[in-house]
Amino acid sequence: QSLDEPVGSGIVIEEQTSDHDFRFSHALFREALLDLLSLSKRIALHASAVVVIGNGSDKPVPENVGTLAYHSYEAIPLIGKYPAIIHSIVAGNHALQLTAYDTAEQCFRQALDLLSDRTQTNEWAEASAGIARALRFTTTESDVGAVGPHLGNAWNYYVTNGRLDEAIDLAALPLSGDERSKLAHLALVKKTLEFTDDHSRVAGYLLNNLARGMLSNPSGYEAANEHLQNALKIADAHDDLNLRATLLRSLVDNRHFHGVKSDEDADLLESAMESARTANAPGI
Repeated sequence: QSLDEPVGSGIVIEEQTSDHDFRFSHALFREALLDLLSLSKRIALHASAVVVIGNGSDKPVPENVGTLAYHSYEAIPLIGKYPAIIHSIVAGNHALQLTAYDTAEQCFRQALDLLSDRTQTNEWAEASAGIARALRFTTTESDVGAVGPHLGNAWNYYVTNGRLDEAIDLAALPLSGDERSKLAHLALVKKTLEFTDDHSRVAGYLLNNLARGMLSNPSGYEAANEHLQNALKIADAHDDLNLRATLLRSLVDNRHFHGVKSDEDADLLESAMESARTANAPGI
């Protein structure tokens, strides 16, 4: 069917970057036309959009994954839950890469809701891990307590299924959430260290988590300092400047929280900043 009339009337606009892509000039036009369709027809159109946008590929274009997740969800009565689950997880991971944490959380929660009858699956673990990653940056006070349970669910699944590298990566995430979530995370860190190479780079991040978990412990200064010094040796052995910067900041925080004064703090912070700048400089 020709698009000349809707384009000419301004209802539909041709994308400047493509000769074949069109969009409604305003969302209200789209909603008004959809309202004229029967429910079965709308669902069929959403299913068709999944096919066209996905183009039959297992790896859709990153910019399209959010749209695919939306159409897959709306087309569930016709195509089932699985496409919506997969596209929601992919869209969530893409949003994490863009630091769009609220969007990422929504995508992963949608996937988990659809997986309510399929727990203890790979997709369930991925969605749980995704929510834990997204919630680390949440600004909603009521949500921070959910970090620990989601992190624990994913970690337990990975360990049970022998996917230790993924379990280690989760435990090495920076501590976040409320106090209960941090304690749950620390418990995972201690268990993870039992099957982590003591000299691996990730062991340095795990030791940093252990140290930071002791900041609120009045008698935790010495133990935290020991963990951080051991982690610094790992960072130097791997020439990991990002890890080094993280550890130097933790050393200063450890002194600050435990009331230990030192003239070295300013130098340590400057060294941390320099390590971070060098690690993230072009060509590094």
